[in-house]
Amino acid sequence: MQKDKDFSFNTSSSSENFISLDQTNSIETFCEIANQLSVSVLFFEDITISERNTMILNIESRPYNVFSPSFVYEQLKNEHTSNERIKDGFNKFLIAKENNSIIVATRKTLFESTKDELMRALSKNRRQYEIISVNTNNKDLLKWVAHDRRLDYISIDLRSKPSIIDNALCSLVKQNSKCFEIILSPLLLSDNNKDFSSIIRTGKKIMKLILSYNAPFIFTMCPQTPMQMRSGKLLRYIGELLGVPFNKSKLAVFDYQLSTLVDNTVKLHENYVFKGVKEVIG
Repeated sequence: MQKDKDFSFNTSSSSENFISLDQTNSIETFCEIANQLSVSVLFFEDITISERNTMILNIESRPYNVFSPSFVYEQLKNEHTSNERIKDGFNKFLIAKENNSIIVATRKTLFESTKDELMRALSKNRRQYEIISVNTNNKDLLKWVAHDRRLDYISIDLRSKPSIIDNALCSLVKQNSKCFEIILSPLLLSDNNKDFSSIIRTGKKIMKLILSYNAPFIFTMCPQTPMQMRSGKLLRYIGELLGVPFNKSKLAVFDYQLSTLVDNTVKLHENYVFKGVKEVIG
């Protein structure tokens, strides 16, 4: 039997992790721009898995193909057993020229400020989204989030107080394989020099601490319109404004996002029992 090896994802691929739809934009319009930018995975906020599946069915014929994560997993689950092999299969599926594919995933950001509120929100939204993130100014709550396996990201707006991120939180995020989600759009949308300078200072303080602990982080533009999306390479260049060297952000635009998505897609599948154990159906 061939021993598993460490897989590195295609550096030309990227994802957009935090897309909010409104009445003027649709999944199709974001996919159109994503296809031009080589953004191969899109995460849509506040759209449930069921709603996403219906939207995909209604997308008209395009020069690209749109799939749900569960569709791709169904093609791979009998061929690959380990999550690492499945992740490699996702990557190969996305970069195959004949597929010209975009994966559309779903997410929910929780803004609750207490543990009880957050636990109720988690129960309410259970199994409805592939990704769950938390955005809160409660430092103690963030430390609890870092421990909870049901939560994937800690979302950080660059207009937040830098003190929200401290040594203990960075250590916990690293220990528990969580990710900080850094929202970069304030850098491009600030309307005056004073605001821009404040965002830069805050971002540099936050990223200096995260980098000092080698804690995982991801970048997102959190675009309100398709034209606010950026390629993975441009996200990494924007990250340099915050003191993140280009060679330190390679994993921040695709690898971590895809890894988390694949892990959660496996968990959401009907034959999942617990990590490493799946029910054999049929």
